[in-house]
Amino acid sequence: MRNWISEYRNESPYIETIKFECTTHKMLQDKLIVLTDIPGWVQPLRAALEAEYLPVEVVDILSDPWQPSDPVPKAWKLVINRISARPTSAAIAVCAAVTLARDRLAALDVASAICNTPRRVIHGATTQMVSASKCCQASVFAALGLRTPLTRHATMARMPQHLGSAQTLLKPNVGGKGVGMHPLVHGSLPEGVDVGQTFEADGTAIVQDVITSVDGFSYRMEILGGKCLYAAKVRLEPASYNTCLGDICTRRPKESITVIPVHEVTAQIVADCEAIAGACGMQLGSVEWFMVSDDDGAGSVYPSYFDINPVSTTTPLAGPVLGADPILLQARWLKSLWDGLQ
Repeated sequence: MRNWISEYRNESPYIETIKFECTTHKMLQDKLIVLTDIPGWVQPLRAALEAEYLPVEVVDILSDPWQPSDPVPKAWKLVINRISARPTSAAIAVCAAVTLARDRLAALDVASAICNTPRRVIHGATTQMVSASKCCQASVFAALGLRTPLTRHATMARMPQHLGSAQTLLKPNVGGKGVGMHPLVHGSLPEGVDVGQTFEADGTAIVQDVITSVDGFSYRMEILGGKCLYAAKVRLEPASYNTCLGDICTRRPKESITVIPVHEVTAQIVADCEAIAGACGMQLGSVEWFMVSDDDGAGSVYPSYFDINPVSTTTPLAGPVLGADPILLQARWLKSLWDGLQ
């Protein structure tokens, strides 16, 4: 007897149509989630992702009502974390926002490992922890054998002693935009200095040696897919300890960032930056450094790394060097990841 059911399944175009419609319906349900604390900042990325026909949803962790006892929505197929190291909102204390970001990313990592939902988390709990801790960043540099300013852990109750003659700076462990940074005088804070913002994020700070750039520039390497995308430099501001390229250019809009193609950067710095990104699971973001002189009197100059930022702001000035806007390249990279999860 002929197996009519088997033949019908193998030959009927209607079955293929049903299969296609079911697959399409599932794909329409799947979402690429962009977690952030600044929805406006990620809008260019969202627009670029939508131009790639990806189903994007932006979730603001500071306003989204999270219920940890609920499972992660099954539609959350791919999650990319674009949460600041120091989320700020009038509705929630900084320390609560930092903890919320840490816990939410850790919960997503656990859910992904246990039930494969989401299928992948880009910049999970480890990357967020490194982003939000200057202590962790200094430890990453040290573990890789890279030069970094001497960094000491500090709390309100226990400040480091015996700092020697080096010029030092008290900085929040959870940094951002130069908030809460104070120069120390002979290892002590000048009288009357308010350190509330220094310790408010997680109760800790660092005391770090001040390093001097030999050429007056701050350097940044942008990362995409764990690889170096382009470098940039901007002239430092006198008497300012905020070295963020984006902030400097906001305050001095006429000051142009100089974009440097990767092939013009030394192979050692490229290798350093990619090793740093790999060590903390950073797929996109930036590494920052100064060029400093050695104390051996031989005139040696080397990079001293001081910041890892998974949510750095790219510059459109890199477009002519790369052949496309960096945000468009980020969207295309995410599209390739999305397609690989089908």
